[in-house]
Amino acid sequence: MRLIKCGNGHVYDRDKLGNCPHCSGVIKRLEYEPDTFGRGQKECTTEVSVKEGKGSHEVVRRRQVGLLVTKSGKRPGQSYQLYEGTNRIGRAENLEVSLPEEDTISRGGHAEILYQNGSFYLFAVKEQRDVYVNGKRIHSETMLKDRDLITMGECDFVFVKFDDVYE
Repeated sequence: MRLIKCGNGHVYDRDKLGNCPHCSGVIKRLEYEPDTFGRGQKECTTEVSVKEGKGSHEVVRRRQVGLLVTKSGKRPGQSYQLYEGTNRIGRAENLEVSLPEEDTISRGGHAEILYQNGSFYLFAVKEQRDVYVNGKRIHSETMLKDRDLITMGECDFVFVKFDDVYE
């Protein structure tokens, strides 16, 4: 097995696949029905990182620690997995929370949710981006609580925290 990362950040087995299945469209052509826990969401393999050692590769998975559930927008009821570390939100398909059909969300990154040391923080990628928590516009890094309502563009999300399942 030889895991490599393509130019867009996707990780795949070079011994089994000649090209990145995400970039070549193989993954997009698969039929799937997303379930309530976000399996099947359009995601790059950013929850997987490859640590290179002498003659071997170790795959490290980031723990899932929460969800963003769409309350209003183009896909109400859709859930997106949140992982340890940084979770980028935008329209691009290589982001952890990819919302390609939402025209009011920035492509390259509208906001980020950071999970660190048991806490979640939300911040707008750029100050001019409209990001609200429970109806109040945020101007700096804001700590999230379970069931907070997050608004970006014309989309409302409910933040669901479940990192305590690991304790």
